[in-house]
Amino acid sequence: AFGKKIKKVTCLVGNRGGFVANRVMNASGWAVLLQTGVLPHQIDTAAEGYGMRMGPCRMMDLVGLDLLGRERAASGEAEPDRNAMDALLAAGRYGQKTGKGFYKYDEGRQHSRDEEAEALIHQLWARNGVTPRSLSDEDIADVLYLPVVNEGFRCLEEGMAMRPSDVDVCCVFGYNWPRYRGGPMQWATSMGLPKVLAKLEAMGVEPAALLKECVRNKWKLSSKELLARVSERWASRWSATSAL
Repeated sequence: AFGKKIKKVTCLVGNRGGFVANRVMNASGWAVLLQTGVLPHQIDTAAEGYGMRMGPCRMMDLVGLDLLGRERAASGEAEPDRNAMDALLAAGRYGQKTGKGFYKYDEGRQHSRDEEAEALIHQLWARNGVTPRSLSDEDIADVLYLPVVNEGFRCLEEGMAMRPSDVDVCCVFGYNWPRYRGGPMQWATSMGLPKVLAKLEAMGVEPAALLKECVRNKWKLSSKELLARVSERWASRWSATSAL
């Protein structure tokens, strides 16, 4: 009722850091791609081709590389010789606010590729033995978003969401996940859970236990057995009885 009153779509989720939307989206593999030979414009082109309004590198430029980078630098965790974002920050490239980040920006904040930024990234790769790669948009999208699917399964198995579609609602309305994709869990359904599992394993990502159980039992996300399992986990975690 409150959500309707303020004209927002609301979704009840478990209480923990990142809730659901931030938690699953933070699992995106964009930083892995950047560290392993894929340039920002390649990552963003694939993300936007998938249907995202803005790719992750453009989004970081909008938010400001210093937002996370200052904390890393202050705590001594920054590694400008190893981490691309730390290297850009150390070079005074904070994003749109300084007119340069992963990209360069004109007075109207229109972005374009920046030879200086890409040179810094290539130098970092060379120091760390990384060879530039050219991946298909589909392969990049898989690395970007299949870990998001995997984290969605973890949310379900931990009782952080009541049903798979709630993960989708959080991502569609919280992160502008392309509606025609249906959200990460619906995308996983359209791909087929066995294929999702195989691709995650090929990437070296540890699959969520619930995903492996679904594949082993040939459950779909709409299977009554899965929905009962997820509902039970939610109830056991958040019911008044369990809280006492």
